Amino acid sequence: MKRILYFAVALAVALGTASCKQDLGQNPPFDYPQEENPGSEEPGGEEPGGEEPGGEEPGGEEPGGEEPLPLPEHCILRMNFDEQLGVEGPYGLTAEFYGAGESYTEGRHGMAYQGAEEQAVLIRTLPDEMKSLGSFTLTMWIRFDGSNKNACNLFAIGHPTLSVANLAFFLNNGSDNGESFFFKGYFNGTAEQWFDKGADATIASGIKNRWTQVGFVYDAATSTASLYHDGTLMVSNSYTGYGPLAFDEVSGIVIGAFPSMVGLSSATGDTEWPYTSSWYTGAMDDLYLYDTALDASQMAEQYQTQL
Repeated sequence: MKRILYFAVALAVALGTASCKQDLGQNPPFDYPQEENPGSEEPGGEEPGGEEPGGEEPGGEEPGGEEPLPLPEHCILRMNFDEQLGVEGPYGLTAEFYGAGESYTEGRHGMAYQGAEEQAVLIRTLPDEMKSLGSFTLTMWIRFDGSNKNACNLFAIGHPTLSVANLAFFLNNGSDNGESFFFKGYFNGTAEQWFDKGADATIASGIKNRWTQVGFVYDAATSTASLYHDGTLMVSNSYTGYGPLAFDEVSGIVIGAFPSMVGLSSATGDTEWPYTSSWYTGAMDDLYLYDTALDASQMAEQYQTQL
């Protein structure tokens, strides 16, 4: 009798243990894997897909293609025109279109600003630091279409009443077929100064409808203005004792027109010099403004970096 009772108890214990290892009603019973080397990695090894979560997203680069170049030292304004008028730099500047809508075209990398008749880009509010610019360097890439027959402004820091600007960099079509153009510069500090070197500032044939970089540098330490093309010095001119640029008033920045053409200057009328000027109708990309004078080696390096 004791033996029968013993076997009944043993059978009950065995059935209870089995119920702890499988859910009731599971058929067939789940075959639990044998535990091996407790403390080792969880079954399955790496997460699906290889790297741990948080690694590089599939596809490599972020959407939009190439990563933008970092903002160089002393650069106070950069515009890449990649289907937007974003302004990079330390002053939080904002830009807007003047004229009918936004206009872009295929650029050197991504998109570029496309100039047109009655159209320009404006930055209306500038910080006090840009009134005391001192030295500066301006570079941009342009694709001249050959249609401009008169002077057309590429970049200007406007003055409320001056007929040209505080600072202007512009081009003239140098031939009837649009195969050459020459550059002029103007800046007004203690007195107005023109940078106009005629043939020495002319880029000859082969530039129409082709991307090219142009640059204008003013070094306050030597009162010297210099013109660059594709990272190479074309011509320079010194102004004895002129010194750092300091503007008494600024009305904003305009790209693609003179200030009086877009309401940033009150100078109007047939006697004012910009009256016969044209709108810039070519394309523009990668505009940089520095608050220092880059030297020849730095200009060459900047050009190579942006290629």
